[in-house]
Amino acid sequence: MEQDVNKYNRVILIGNGFDLSMGLKTSYSDFVLHLFKDALKQIYSGNELKSDFFKARNKVVAFTSHRPFLENLERCTSLDDLKDLEDGKVFSSLECKDVFFKKIVNHFIDYNWVDIENLYYKDLRLMHTAIINNITSDGDPLRLLNELNHSIDLLTKALTLYLQKQVNKEPTMSFVNKSTSLLSDIFKPMRSQDYETTWSVKNVTPADHFLFLNFNYTSVLTQALEGNLNLTKNTFKVKVNHIHGKLDSINNPPIFGYGDDTNEEYVKLENDGRNELLQKIKSFQYPRTRNYHNFLGFIESAPYEVFVVGHSCGLSDKTLLQTLFEHRHCMAIKNFHYQGEEEDFNKRMSIARIFTDKTLMRRLVLPFDETAKM
Repeated sequence: MEQDVNKYNRVILIGNGFDLSMGLKTSYSDFVLHLFKDALKQIYSGNELKSDFFKARNKVVAFTSHRPFLENLERCTSLDDLKDLEDGKVFSSLECKDVFFKKIVNHFIDYNWVDIENLYYKDLRLMHTAIINNITSDGDPLRLLNELNHSIDLLTKALTLYLQKQVNKEPTMSFVNKSTSLLSDIFKPMRSQDYETTWSVKNVTPADHFLFLNFNYTSVLTQALEGNLNLTKNTFKVKVNHIHGKLDSINNPPIFGYGDDTNEEYVKLENDGRNELLQKIKSFQYPRTRNYHNFLGFIESAPYEVFVVGHSCGLSDKTLLQTLFEHRHCMAIKNFHYQGEEEDFNKRMSIARIFTDKTLMRRLVLPFDETAKM
C-alpha cells in the first residue's frame, strides 16, 4: 500500500567494514593473527610467555640466529605469511590454553577467517546438548559453561586493547580525509525513484534526522564525522548511537556475544533454567544503557531508510536487525559495497536471513548501485 511521506529520517548501520575501509586492521582474523604474533615474539625473544590464550610447548632460547625470524614475523600481515615461516612449524611452538580458543585457532588456520561470536553460540548449543544428554565427559557442566563464558571475557578484554592500539596508530585527519567521499554520499537526499512502489515522495529533500547506529567499539566514526561537519548544515540532527559500547567507556562498555534469540535453539537454552547459558546473549546486555531504547524511539518517530555501511548483517545481530528492517516505518534498505556486485549479492543473502517476510524483503532491498561505494 502506497504511503505519503513529507519528512523522513535515515539510519546508517556502521559495521567493522567501515573501520577496515579507513585502513585499520580490525577484523577478528587480524586480532587472532596479532595474538599469534605477540606470543611467538615473546618466546623467540627468549622471554617467559605471558598470555591468556597460549602456552609454550618448548622453551626457546634467544639466539642471535632468531633475529631474521623475528624480523620476518614482524612483516607478517596474514595467516598465509605466518604459515610460510619455517614451513608452518611455528604453530608447533604454541599450545592453546582452553578448548574454545583452540576451536577459534583451528577455524582460523583452516579457513583463514573467523567469526568469534558465531563460534561461541555454536559451542554453547553443542555444550547444552551434551549437558541434557548427560554426555559431558570433561567434568561438571556448570564449570564448563563458566569456562566458556570466561574465555569470552578474556577475548573481549584483549580485543578492546588491540583495537585501541590500532586506532592510536592513525592520526585523526587520516580518518577525516578517507571518509569525506563516503559521508558526502550518506548525507545526500533520497532518490525518489527508489520508492515508487511503496511510498509517495512529495518532495525530494535531505533526510530530517540521521542516526548512525555504530556497532564498532572504536572512535573512528566519531572522529570522521567531527572532521566533516561541513557536509551537513543541520549538525544538531546528526546522532551517533554506540549500540555495542565504546572502548574507553565505563558507562557504555563493549557488548560482546550473540544476538539472535528468535530461533528454536535459543528457546531451549532459555527454558533450561541455567543463567550461565544466557550470560553472553545480547538481549541481557543492552539494558545496561539506554542505547537500545533510544534506537527504538528513533525508528518509531518517523519513516526512515536504512544505509548499510560495512555491517555484515549476520545472525549475531538478527533480533535488532529484524526489528529495524521489518518495522512499518522502514522505507528501503541500501547497501554500500567495497568490492562491487559480488559483495553486494552476498550481502543480500545475509539480509534475507534476517527477514521473516520475504515479500517485504524483496520490496525494501534496493537494487545494486555501482556508485554506492565505501
